[in-house]
Amino acid sequence: MKKILFNIVVYSMLAWTMITAGYMALPIEIQEMLPQMNWITAVISGSSTLLVGSGGLAVQSFLLKARTASDSKYKVVADKYLEVADAYNSLDTKYDNLENKYDGLKESVDRNNLLQEASLQAKLSNPLIDAETKKLIEDVLGGESDVKEG
Repeated sequence: MKKILFNIVVYSMLAWTMITAGYMALPIEIQEMLPQMNWITAVISGSSTLLVGSGGLAVQSFLLKARTASDSKYKVVADKYLEVADAYNSLDTKYDNLENKYDGLKESVDRNNLLQEASLQAKLSNPLIDAETKKLIEDVLGGESDVKEG
């Protein structure tokens, strides 16, 4: 609304300048038919509205350039934000994939540990294994982690 009102004021000032220029171009006989206006009023009001109206056009042009520059900067920032958001989504997806692979690997290692424990339990019940090896197996199954080689 402000922009429309501003345009109306600026263009009406420029229109008044043209009207006063047209008045000055009229022959003197026609100018005398319009007693409300004389050449001094036409020159002063026409030149002042020309200055103010052209100043308004300059301000309007400056604001348009500033807005265009601001819009282009906003567009650059918005594009960079979208790039960062896409990169984050990509990393989030990769993280989820790695987390799933880690969970699968952990399950596999846990299962392998259970199988190793079952294998060691089975070896304990074997009568052909000597006592020293049985002691090592019992130590490992009991929670000790150093296995002595013998």
